[in-house]
Amino acid sequence: MAALYTDLKVQNVKMTIDTPTPSRSPAPPAPLNEKRGEGEVGAGRREKSVILRQVVTGLARG
Repeated sequence: MAALYTDLKVQNVKMTIDTPTPSRSPAPPAPLNEKRGEGEVGAGRREKSVILRQVVTGLARG
C-alpha cells in the first residue's frame, strides 16, 4: 500500500492546560510512602483539560 503523503511535519503551536479551581481548601499532600487509592473516600479528583493546537504539513502524492 502506497503512502498518501510524503513525510509529514508536525509543529506544536500552542498548548493550554485548564484545571478547575478547588471549591474548598486542598488537602495536604500525602507522604511519598503512602499511596491514595482511586476509590478511597475523600480522595480529591485531579481532572485537567488539555488543548493542543498543531500544524501538520506534507505533500500529497499523485
